Amino acid sequence: MNIQSLAKNTQLYVRAEVLVAEIKLRLYFRKLAFAVFAVAVALLGLALLNLSLFHALETAWGPIWTPLILGLANFALALIALLIAAAAKPGPELAMAEDLRKLSATAVEADLQGSQSLGGGLIEASAARLLIPALASIIGALRRKKTPEK
Repeated sequence: MNIQSLAKNTQLYVRAEVLVAEIKLRLYFRKLAFAVFAVAVALLGLALLNLSLFHALETAWGPIWTPLILGLANFALALIALLIAAAAKPGPELAMAEDLRKLSATAVEADLQGSQSLGGGLIEASAARLLIPALASIIGALRRKKTPEK
């Protein structure tokens, strides 16, 4: 088993997972922003528009039909804005990040399967000699981060 290859492929896999999550999160926030914008436009703009249209159309349509038609027009505008928010697509970078994730996962699996077939599932002695100091330094770094800085 080549520990460097396994570490590299695992790091690539983790980075691909982070990229996919980041892109999806950006998409969800973009959709949320458009939905909030649609609601803000529906509330703020329609209040002023309804007031002016109500006074302009009240003489032509009467006091009953004017608010009904204005209300239906307001719902139609809000629906159009929500449909635009729902139609937002993530773009080509999500497909690329998912492909990278699949490739790196396949490479990690191949490394792990290769190590099991060669060494019977045991890590080689040279890899173990490299792995123990690496784990010790990682644990030490994590301990240093937990202590409060003064």
